[in-house]
Amino acid sequence: MRCFIALEVPADIRSQLASMITALQAADADVKWVDPANIHLTLKFLDEISQAQMSAVSAQLDTLRGRYQKIPLLLTKMGAFPDMKRPQTIWAGVEKTTLLAALFNDLEPLMSTIGLTKEQRNLKPHLTLGRVRSIRNAHRLTTIIAESRIASSQSAFSALTLFRSTLTPTGPRYQPLMTIGLE
Repeated sequence: MRCFIALEVPADIRSQLASMITALQAADADVKWVDPANIHLTLKFLDEISQAQMSAVSAQLDTLRGRYQKIPLLLTKMGAFPDMKRPQTIWAGVEKTTLLAALFNDLEPLMSTIGLTKEQRNLKPHLTLGRVRSIRNAHRLTTIIAESRIASSQSAFSALTLFRSTLTPTGPRYQPLMTIGLE
């Protein structure tokens, strides 16, 4: 199973992200836009794991139950990876709060105890909005991104979820396997 651990995005932020995607689509760039219903904050990509590993991941995640409260969610800006000159992934940035960093840092030792590889990158919290497929109108797209301002809105992540990801010709399908509510 192809799996990942993520924080689910609340409906009010999904709605805001859908509006942002609509504004970006005006660039008519060659981008595969993410369905707003699928937008999440990935904390750990597990890749292909066995049923036994999935059970071990669930058991380790269960140790986090009751340890975290809702994590503040504040969108900061839009951008692109690796950079605005060569956009490949379009994203909305999320403020790196102390709670978010603590949860990210707690996941690594839990997953390494069951033999999953350690994340090599530091946490750069973002929500993927789209993936650029070609350079068609990329300059127009990055201009819109650079000129965009994100409306200030306060929300919170309220669930940590282990997802199964199934790749299909129409896009990925995510199935929650385990959810831990954040109080």
